[in-house]
Amino acid sequence: RKEIFFEIPNICDPQAFRDEIGKANALMISGVGFIFAHELAHSYLGHTQTVSNADQMVKDEIAADELALDWLAETFGADDGYTNKVGIANLLCALLFMGPDSVSGGGSHPHMDIRIDLLMKRMDVPEIDVLWGYVGSALRLWLMVYGGYSIAEDMALKPFNFYKDFYDYYLAKLRETRQRLFPEWVKPDWYVE
Repeated sequence: RKEIFFEIPNICDPQAFRDEIGKANALMISGVGFIFAHELAHSYLGHTQTVSNADQMVKDEIAADELALDWLAETFGADDGYTNKVGIANLLCALLFMGPDSVSGGGSHPHMDIRIDLLMKRMDVPEIDVLWGYVGSALRLWLMVYGGYSIAEDMALKPFNFYKDFYDYYLAKLRETRQRLFPEWVKPDWYVE
């Protein structure tokens, strides 16, 4: 049941929400599992054995994300496969909410709009799936808290047809905001590392 992720447990009677609490724990484990798989992928791909420049470090991070997701994708068809997808999406949202500068990769990691989009697309989630809406809501909240996006601007929007459309809109807004707040430094032709 996908609806289980959106029910709020009653802390006065935790046994009545044993399944929901179990799902919450599974989400945490899925997120931590992705972190471990990502770090192991760095070692497996030999990233820990070389010295890299900033461009290569970003490529290495993307490669580690992709390999970690490939390893975990084998679980997506299992009984708890959707839980694993939600756990990974939850982790991405948590990383985004680490602060106003978390949207920028800082030169050593992919920007969060790029990272979130790559991983969400690789999880092969149908466009009507509420998971797109969940991540889109996180993007929207970050924009309102840190990006200067206003409620008035948001209220002027027309309804979206699919959760994926909702996600795509806020991802584009996040990308615009990141580019405005953290413009890329273009190296001059004469620059030598």
